[in-house]
Amino acid sequence: MRVLGLFAKHPTPGAVKTRLAHEIGELAAAEFAEASLRDVVDRFADAADARWLGYAPQTPAARQWFGELAGEQYHLWPQPSGDLGQRIESFFAAVNDAYGAVSPSIVLIGS
Repeated sequence: MRVLGLFAKHPTPGAVKTRLAHEIGELAAAEFAEASLRDVVDRFADAADARWLGYAPQTPAARQWFGELAGEQYHLWPQPSGDLGQRIESFFAAVNDAYGAVSPSIVLIGS
């Protein structure tokens, strides 16, 4: 079993692509983040045996937005709090727990 994981933040102005926002503005940076994320989600919609989308923040609005974006192609997984290393560790544990003895090969990318 091959699993593709994608970590992504909701494209909220001021919360994504903050270094880019210093150059082009928060709204333009958020629009760029959204367009890039849509491209990645579409590009990998058929990749691997299973696809997981780890989204942040853990809000109802973000879950709804990512659910509409991902459709049936991705399993939604809310990223827990913590630093990136802790979130990655939690992701690998969740995927391994979900597939049990299958022992999947996992690739995780960020948007």
